[in-house]
Amino acid sequence: MRKTGFSVMEKQWNPKNGVKASTPELKNLKASLKKMEVYIGGKLNEATEQKKRIDGLWLQQTIDSYNGKGEADTGIYLTDYIDRYTRALSVKPRRNGEVGMSEGTKKKTRTVKQKILDYEAYTNTRYLVKDVGRQFGEDFSAYLSNVQKLGVNTIGVYVKYVKTVCRDAFGNGHEVAPTVEKIQGFREKTEKIVLSFDEIDQIEAAQMDSEYKENARDWLVIGCNLGQRVSDLLRLTKNDIVIREGVSFVQLTQVKTGKRVAIPINEQARRILDKRGGDFPRQISDVKFNLYIKKVCQTAGITQMVSGSKMDKKTGRKVKGVFPKYELITSHTCRRSFATNHYGIIPTGYLKDITAHSTERQFLEYVGKPLEDSAKQVAIYMEQLSQQRKNNPGHLKIV
Repeated sequence: MRKTGFSVMEKQWNPKNGVKASTPELKNLKASLKKMEVYIGGKLNEATEQKKRIDGLWLQQTIDSYNGKGEADTGIYLTDYIDRYTRALSVKPRRNGEVGMSEGTKKKTRTVKQKILDYEAYTNTRYLVKDVGRQFGEDFSAYLSNVQKLGVNTIGVYVKYVKTVCRDAFGNGHEVAPTVEKIQGFREKTEKIVLSFDEIDQIEAAQMDSEYKENARDWLVIGCNLGQRVSDLLRLTKNDIVIREGVSFVQLTQVKTGKRVAIPINEQARRILDKRGGDFPRQISDVKFNLYIKKVCQTAGITQMVSGSKMDKKTGRKVKGVFPKYELITSHTCRRSFATNHYGIIPTGYLKDITAHSTERQFLEYVGKPLEDSAKQVAIYMEQLSQQRKNNPGHLKIV
């Protein structure tokens, strides 16, 4: 219920017909109320077409507008603020010294905004930033799961991003829901599928029965030795190889992060390049690569039963279970195998530079190691250094 700004004596009001127009003044009042009714009805039609939120605050805004008081500030729509947030990020310096969003952030922003627009169409409601509280998070998550059929981890990332946007809105003076901090991103623990050094050797040595398998096999082996995302791996050519002081490197700028990385070419990767005249395998699409490397691993005998998740073609969702390992191999296996196999052998800081994780914590989460494990590795290196100093005290100079 909202006040119209008009008043009338109780005896001059009929609950059924409204104002009793018994005097010229009351006739004018009745006419004014009728005009307001028509005005509000027109605004209601407009708001309904535009899928605006219709509530008591909207009604008060409309009444104030009719009475010439101007429009009340009802808040900013979530999708509109995402646009504003995106514009701000496009000129914000990043940790790597560059300005603007990475391609990965741009893609995530576009995707999350579209999911919200889809949700608004589904619920026939436009949501304000101040509507985004715990209940919104739960309802939006349920929609993404039950209607959009997205995986748990993907939903967790999208929900967390919405919370980040709302926090930014609060920092810029906009009203947010009291329960916005109750929104939680989430991740489901998944089995990390990697190929061991021995399995990579087994794949390299296996005889393939077709050219397309051999080509995909070579990409897989190289990928496990370079540790790059498939978006960077499959576009490599011999022009990306440089030699410095007799050492061969692959140099590239990552598509997702925009980071410049350099990866030494080891003996196994060199064998693949040498048999191809110093060049990388024939380029193929991401989709074909994912399909072919499963067949490659099956041919190579990577068939042991392991726990993991794979896409169910009927439901379009990932299902957990125990499957032959080759069925769980994806393009991402290359990067994860590189990081996992070399962890504890090469200092984490160097590995992080190659995989281009932003922090050591992110890297450790990626390979499934607790933060304390990094401290243990440092302790081992320090102990080794201490022993070297004890065994070779000659480098110490007494002053």
